Amino acid sequence: MLKILLSVSVFRILVCGPSNASANQISSYLIEFGKFEPGEFVRLLGYTSAESAVPELLKNYAMDGTSMQSAFMSRIIVTTCNSAAQFFEKMGIVEDQFSHVFIDEAGYCHEPG
Repeated sequence: MLKILLSVSVFRILVCGPSNASANQISSYLIEFGKFEPGEFVRLLGYTSAESAVPELLKNYAMDGTSMQSAFMSRIIVTTCNSAAQFFEKMGIVEDQFSHVFIDEAGYCHEPG
């Protein structure tokens, strides 16, 4: 993913992980990469995620499910697979919304019901 970020100037990336811990870890890597300000990428939390459970490092990048419209203005969205499915169902995402989609540990993901 970092290779794409360095080589492509226009992108919109969706990154999904199987769990909140996974999405938080990916977000931490992006922050440590040092190329993104809050708003350029967002850690999109699920509706039931407690903001108190968000690591301190991610607080400026985290948005909850009530901020979906704002989150979708970001160039990179990091969330769980389950949350992504819920959000996209409600938002009516179009086919070409993202230039790249990465699913971390896809074998551990569950299909939303």
